[in-house]
Amino acid sequence: MSLAELNDAECLALVGLAKVLVRADGVFSDEEKAALGRLGAEVGAEKWTRALKAAAETLRSNEALDAAVAEVERPEAREAIHQALEGLADSDDVSGPEASVLDKVARLWDLGSEAPLAPKFLQNP
Repeated sequence: MSLAELNDAECLALVGLAKVLVRADGVFSDEEKAALGRLGAEVGAEKWTRALKAAAETLRSNEALDAAVAEVERPEAREAIHQALEGLADSDDVSGPEASVLDKVARLWDLGSEAPLAPKFLQNP
C-alpha cells in the first residue's frame, strides 16, 4: 500500500506519530526535515497539508494521539505507516528513544513478534 492510499484518519495518525518520532530524541535534524518532505510528497501535498492542520488542531494531548492511532484499523495502512516511520527514523542515526517509539507502534498494532501493547502507549514514549 502506498502512503497516497491512506485515508484522512490514517494520514492524521501518520502525522501525529511522525511528530512524536522526530521529537523523541530532542533533535530535529536536517535529514529528518528532508524525510518529512518526502513523506508529504508520497502522501500528496493537499492531503499532507490537511493532516498537518488537523493534527495541530486535534492532537493536543497524548490521549488524542492515542485515539487517532487506535482508529487505524486496516493492516495494510498500519504496515505502510510503520514503514514510513522507520524510514523517517533511518534518515539519521536511529536513537534509543526513536527505536522505542517504533517498537511501541509495532507492538500496539501487533506488527512484531512481541506481545501487543494496550492503546495508551504514548503516555511514556
